[in-house]
Amino acid sequence: YYAYQCVGLTLPRIASAQRTYCMNNGRYTTNPSEFQYGDLVFYNGHVAFYVGNNTVFGAQTFGTPAGYGNMYWYGTPLGAGRP
Repeated sequence: YYAYQCVGLTLPRIASAQRTYCMNNGRYTTNPSEFQYGDLVFYNGHVAFYVGNNTVFGAQTFGTPAGYGNMYWYGTPLGAGRP
């Protein structure tokens, strides 16, 4: 939400609403082999950035610094895309 806001794009604040927004207004896939660098990767209640090679960048919990980790760090992705 904040990263997109910094570049002048407004997304819904809640992860599930961001996912719905991408599904209806952008590109969205549920196939991990189609995830692209910079995609928002959606999980149940969480969002991270896809950076390639099954790796995401995101914070594990509110108030902790963001970092890199395996795409399955947060659980099974529901899908990925961008507005």
